Amino acid sequence: MEEAKFKQKRAYKKQIQMSGFPIKKTLDNFDFSFQPSIGKRQIDELATTRSLENAEKVVFLGPPGVGKTHLASALGLVAAQHRFFIYYVNCHQLVEQLKRAHFENRLPDKLRVLAK
Repeated sequence: MEEAKFKQKRAYKKQIQMSGFPIKKTLDNFDFSFQPSIGKRQIDELATTRSLENAEKVVFLGPPGVGKTHLASALGLVAAQHRFFIYYVNCHQLVEQLKRAHFENRLPDKLRVLAK
């Protein structure tokens, strides 16, 4: 049992390391009163990972400083705890990666990796 816990913890740490998150914050640290336009109930629903099980996409849009990266990171940590593979990329980075892949004639491969 201890070995299984150790393996699960190691897999979680490795997944977080490979995820590319610029910060590692939790939902407990998010101040919903600072950003009242974000519904706590909706974020709690996303934290159940049902959207991942249903292969639904989640995109956070908004100006700088409203908590998009914090929420994405926190939800990613929850997903990793449930053994989902996670990968963080902001829009600018994604466009640059896709442009480079297209230029290098490997766009289908890049899209396949991202879709996975």
